[in-house]
Amino acid sequence: MSDAVHAQFHEIPLWFLYILFGILFIPLTWYGLTIMNYIMWATIPIYFILLFWTIIVANNTSRNIDFWLYNPIHPVNTLPGLDLLQTLSAVLALVVNATVGGDIGRFIPKKQRNVATFAIGYIFEAITFLGVTLLGAWLALKLNQSNPGVYIPALLGIWGVVFVLITQIRINVLNTYFGSLAFANFFSRIFNFAPGRHWWVILTAVLSIIFMFAGILAHINKFLIFEAVFIMAWIMAVLSDIVLNKHLLKLSPLKFEYKKEKVYNYNPVGLSALVAALILSVPMAFGVFGSLGQALVGQLANRWRLGVN
Repeated sequence: MSDAVHAQFHEIPLWFLYILFGILFIPLTWYGLTIMNYIMWATIPIYFILLFWTIIVANNTSRNIDFWLYNPIHPVNTLPGLDLLQTLSAVLALVVNATVGGDIGRFIPKKQRNVATFAIGYIFEAITFLGVTLLGAWLALKLNQSNPGVYIPALLGIWGVVFVLITQIRINVLNTYFGSLAFANFFSRIFNFAPGRHWWVILTAVLSIIFMFAGILAHINKFLIFEAVFIMAWIMAVLSDIVLNKHLLKLSPLKFEYKKEKVYNYNPVGLSALVAALILSVPMAFGVFGSLGQALVGQLANRWRLGVN
């Protein structure tokens, strides 16, 4: 958002935009899903109009590319591991989106769960990883620029800025809201400190401003690699508990207990499994054990890094 506005209005300093947009998400998420739901529905028609306009204008630019036969300047290394191994690592990376489905699924009315489960599962994956990812790759190659905050305003001018603002507001109201919920749950369970979710909205917004001033965008690839490995380790620990402890070894009841008064604040077995997985996987993800180790952890992370660079 800051890049888009600054690209169009150079006289507005980035530091001011970081603060402005960080604070903006406090009122947008202060009242929870009430305002967020309105934002989502109200911006849908504008979003699609500007999206199609972006595609049309980009297609009419003079730069010609053979998208399906394109090879990057630094091609992906095909040596680490079998093709099947690399393919499986890419597929497993999609498991991360289960957390998104779980968060959103809590708010789906019971009578709509059959259809909604399919929508936020298979359809969501198909649209994002098959459709949107390919479209983003085509735009980046067509315009020879990887930052949408730069190339969309360059294409559409002030309407490009509006497009970027709408897309990022839609994304980050969810990020801010779920971030505040995570802080509220953590501090309530671990420290019995519960000042209210609204104050965690402020903390989430302030942290986002601090990270922008700290230059997180310059290290975003490393951060995303760690995040992907962490979430994968967490999900696999939960999956192992379901498959091994509950079904195969019968060490715990098949029923999932979710009531707060019956759930322990700490799960030493789960935490130990998570930490052990991270001790092994994080060094591998960053190349300590060579390219084969990176392939075992997730070759997709390397592909994303190469694609962005």
